[in-house]
Amino acid sequence: MAQWVSFDVIKEEVSFDALLERYGLMSGATTKQTKKGTELRLCCPFHEDATPSLSVNSLRGIFFCFGCRAKGDVIDFVAL
Repeated sequence: MAQWVSFDVIKEEVSFDALLERYGLMSGATTKQTKKGTELRLCCPFHEDATPSLSVNSLRGIFFCFGCRAKGDVIDFVAL
């Protein structure tokens, strides 16, 4: 019998920091403390970006780009 993939387990096990490091995107990232945790700012890999517009909250496991409006979790990030 086939075994199903648990996306909740993937979301818990894969951190955004590790994912961004794996794709080589952490080099230009800056950190900022907010009320909702530490936020990473970096150039968005989904569109041409001259200034950092991608915001990643590792604690909450979400991202949002203010340029192209891409958003989601680690699974959405990899799927884009």
